[in-house]
Amino acid sequence: MTSAPASIMRSTVARRVAQLVLVAAALAFVWRFAARHGADLGRVEWRVDYPLLVTASLVWAISFAGLVLLWSRSLAWWNARMRGVSALRVFFLSNLARYVPGAVWQFAGLAAMSAAQGVSPVAATAAVLWQQAALLGTGALLAVALSPVALAPAFARIGAPVPSLGTRLTLAVLVVAVAVALVPRTLALLGRIVERRLHDVRAVPHVSSPQMASYLALTTVGWIGYGIAFALFCRAVLGDAAPPFVEAGAIYVAAYVLGILFIIVPGGIGIREGALVASLTPLIGADRALFLAIASRLWLTAIEILGAIVVLASRAGRASPRVAPDVER
Repeated sequence: MTSAPASIMRSTVARRVAQLVLVAAALAFVWRFAARHGADLGRVEWRVDYPLLVTASLVWAISFAGLVLLWSRSLAWWNARMRGVSALRVFFLSNLARYVPGAVWQFAGLAAMSAAQGVSPVAATAAVLWQQAALLGTGALLAVALSPVALAPAFARIGAPVPSLGTRLTLAVLVVAVAVALVPRTLALLGRIVERRLHDVRAVPHVSSPQMASYLALTTVGWIGYGIAFALFCRAVLGDAAPPFVEAGAIYVAAYVLGILFIIVPGGIGIREGALVASLTPLIGADRALFLAIASRLWLTAIEILGAIVVLASRAGRASPRVAPDVER
C-alpha cells in the first residue's frame, strides 16, 4: 500500500518537490489562519518579550525532539530501527502534511518516509499509534492531576470537594503503575496469538515492564515540557496578564489531549483552540483566551515550519536508506 509513495520518497527530484509542497502548504495555512483571525488578535493589547519567546520555542522544540527520539527507540519493539536524525526529519516533514487537504496525509507521509528509510510501514505506524495512546493516557492524567478545573463540575454535582493535589497525583501514579504491570503481559499474550498468523510481520510490540515504565515516564516529561513552553509563551505575549503558570500548562495539555482524541481533525485544528478558549476564559477573559488560542497555533506552526526547513537544509538523514537490521527479540 505504501510501495508507490516510498518509491517517490526515494526519487531525489520527486522527494524535494513533495517536501517543498509540504512547506508551502503549511505557510499557506499560516497566512490564511492569521488573515481570518486578524481582528481577534487585534482586540487584545499584547507585546512580545523576544528572549522569553525564544526560550518557550526552545523548550517546545526540545520536548518535541525528545518524543520523536522516544518513538525511534521504540521501533526496536517491532524489530525495526531508525536513526534519531532521520526520525526527526521524518516527523518534522510528515507533521506539515496535516496542512494538506485530506485527513490521511500525515500518517501516509510518515509511513512512506519511514519505508524510504528501510523501516516497515507497519512498524512505523504501529509505533505512532502506540505513542498516541501513551500521550492520551499520560496527558489526561497529568492535566487532571495538575488542574482541577475539569473535575470541579462533576464534584459540585455530588456536593463533594475536589480531591487535593496530593490525592490526584497519587491516583495518577497508581493508574500508571497498573498499566506498567498489566499492559506488557497483555501484549505478550496478544503477540503470540497474532504472530501465529503473521509470520513475517511483528504487529504487536515486544515490551517489558521496565521499558513500559521508562516510556511512560519520558512521555510525561515531554508533556511537562509542552506545558512549560505554553506557559512561557503566554508570559512572552501577555506579560502580567497571562494565566497562572501551572494552570496554563495543565490546560494546554488537556486541550492537546482533546485534539489527539479527534483523530479525524488533522493536528486537532479547531478542537484544541476551542478547548483553550473554554478553559482559559474564566482565568483571563474571553478576548485574551481567544488571542492565546490563535496566537499559540501560529507560534507552533511557525516552529514546525522552521524545523522542517532546518532539516531540509541539513544533510541529516539524506544518506541512502538501508533496510534496518533485525533486532534481537
